[in-house]
Amino acid sequence: MEGSLPDGGNVSYTMYYTETEAGTREEREDDEYEVRVAYDLTGVLEMDGVAYAMTGYRMSETEEERGERETSEELWIRATHPDDADTYVQMNVETGAEEEDGEQETEREYVYGVYRGGQLVERASIDFETENEQGGTETEYELSILKDGVRSRFEVEREQRSGGTVTIGVNYRVEGGGQGRFTITKTADGEYLYRADDGRSDNDFDDDFDD
Repeated sequence: MEGSLPDGGNVSYTMYYTETEAGTREEREDDEYEVRVAYDLTGVLEMDGVAYAMTGYRMSETEEERGERETSEELWIRATHPDDADTYVQMNVETGAEEEDGEQETEREYVYGVYRGGQLVERASIDFETENEQGGTETEYELSILKDGVRSRFEVEREQRSGGTVTIGVNYRVEGGGQGRFTITKTADGEYLYRADDGRSDNDFDDDFDD
């Protein structure tokens, strides 16, 4: 597999693994149903010409109750350098979806960390969340990066209303202490409105969406 890291770098890796079912739990009561299945993972991850011993697990869960359905899955992997047990790559992926009365919410989170000497030296996390309700769609995106002791963070929210108005809000904090916020709104008539609030990064997005 090949991909791009949030800082613009490239990463290429191949995984060879065996998945073994570790256990299943199933519960049913009246109109409620829940099932959870766990798997153990073992194998090898090849990255940058090095074969890392890989261990991990995967867990999936489904819940149903009175027309409501929730599904989730978690994948956790640790790949350890063959010559140094304190140097390893750790990845975690979580996904979830919820459906109720025609409305839907989905979420996906990806976390990638590099450890040397048992200490975290690099980390990137990406979180997506989408809600479809009342004829509108709201999407939230959050990116956080730690590299060379420097943290950067971006939060983006996009809201599309049933009337056709679309608003995008961005909070950011970057290397060197720069931080701020801006919003861009496209009205139903096609007009673009821009608003910037330098130095403000932690306010709730809804403050601007309700203006």
